[in-house]
Amino acid sequence: MSYVGQYWNQTGFDLWEETDGSSFFTLQNQHRALVEGAQLAKNLHVTCTGCGQAPELLCFLQSFWNGAHIVSNINVNNGRTGLDANSILGPIAVFDIDADCDSLTWQPCHGQSLANFKVLTDTFRTLYAINKDIEEGQGAAIGRYPEDVYMGGNPWLVQGLPTSH
Repeated sequence: MSYVGQYWNQTGFDLWEETDGSSFFTLQNQHRALVEGAQLAKNLHVTCTGCGQAPELLCFLQSFWNGAHIVSNINVNNGRTGLDANSILGPIAVFDIDADCDSLTWQPCHGQSLANFKVLTDTFRTLYAINKDIEEGQGAAIGRYPEDVYMGGNPWLVQGLPTSH
């Protein structure tokens, strides 16, 4: 636990291991680890070195919101919009059934999480031909981020998985 508590405010790689900066997804999960580590330490009657950094990390997480959507990677100059599917995966990964939707932990039902999801989805609606005839309000294919060029930048299709009979 002391590793996360000691180094959370240093830059590192994002979920896709492509961007070195401050990653929304990574920091969200680090915050959750510190909170759960503090609770575990309390239950075991031991000290969690570094877990006291959780409130600072949670405060820093708020800086990823730009007024319209979550900028998934900050403290980086990679030419991207900041729109990224990791901003959807983060809230899912840290989902807490007991947390309020307005929690600063950015739960999936948080107003800004939902607004971010709409902006990201609408971006891919116009970007991918597969979404051409899908009406707004219906599910659409999304990718990692709009500027993605890996494997053609398209939504990924997993092939070769065994089928059940």
